[in-house]
Amino acid sequence: MFEDVVELQAQDYFKNGEQVYIHIDCSDSEYSGVMHKHDFIEIVFVISGRARHAIGEMIYEVKKGDLIIVNYGVPHAFTPIDDGEEPFSTYDLLFTTELFEITGIGKYDFSSLANSYLFYTLFSDSAIGENSLNLIRSDSKEFASLFEKIYEEYTNRKSGFMNMLRAYLIELITFIFREIDKKTKRDITKEQREVVSKAVDYMKHNFNTRINLDSIVSDIFLSKNYFRQLFKSTTGMSVTDFIQKTRIEEACRLLLSTDRTVFDIAGDCGFTDMKFFYKIFKKITGKTPGDYRKQ
Repeated sequence: MFEDVVELQAQDYFKNGEQVYIHIDCSDSEYSGVMHKHDFIEIVFVISGRARHAIGEMIYEVKKGDLIIVNYGVPHAFTPIDDGEEPFSTYDLLFTTELFEITGIGKYDFSSLANSYLFYTLFSDSAIGENSLNLIRSDSKEFASLFEKIYEEYTNRKSGFMNMLRAYLIELITFIFREIDKKTKRDITKEQREVVSKAVDYMKHNFNTRINLDSIVSDIFLSKNYFRQLFKSTTGMSVTDFIQKTRIEEACRLLLSTDRTVFDIAGDCGFTDMKFFYKIFKKITGKTPGDYRKQ
């Protein structure tokens, strides 16, 4: 659909090395419908109207109240939908992670959000690249309020406005992660449960081998980060804890039903380090293998 991608540079937007810029973008914008990418992070909040957002190979509709995050170097374009209603307009917030360095917060890795449960929940039928972020739909009024504050602070440029902008951005990012957490806990589809069920069966049948995430996700075509979050959201346990629990349960069964040595049982349950086996066994059962067998 889009052949040419325009490259936008931070130096064309940021004043005096400020590393942040915000403006209100309208449907007649210079880059409306133009595929482009940039060397900064962009967070868009839809004020009014609707548009189609093309990002990477994916196209979806956005509307009033939506928040869209676009990471460094990700091609995308907003094409307004003219339906005779409100015109499409947005708060367009641009910044780089260097903005946070002097606060000691460190760099937010927005790329890691791409593998989060939220985005796969919203676009379960689409392929989402590791470096692209998508849509947050929320009933919260916090986003609209924060964008208004950020816009006013940047426009008025009163004394200390950069410190205020950093504070508001930290607040905004915090709300983004809270929305992700809420979505993670709330929305687990039947298909996603089936994915976890398949992984659980795999681990139960292969607990005595060296299991790694690559072998688990290879047949279900998911990223490791996304699978970790999906597994924990569904089972309440991490993948590592589940594997260890499954191995120790089998060790308990063998301790009670056979007279084999603890060393042999540990090996058959996938443990190659006896010290580690004793540590995990006591952590899960509260007893040593010997005490468990005697009881």
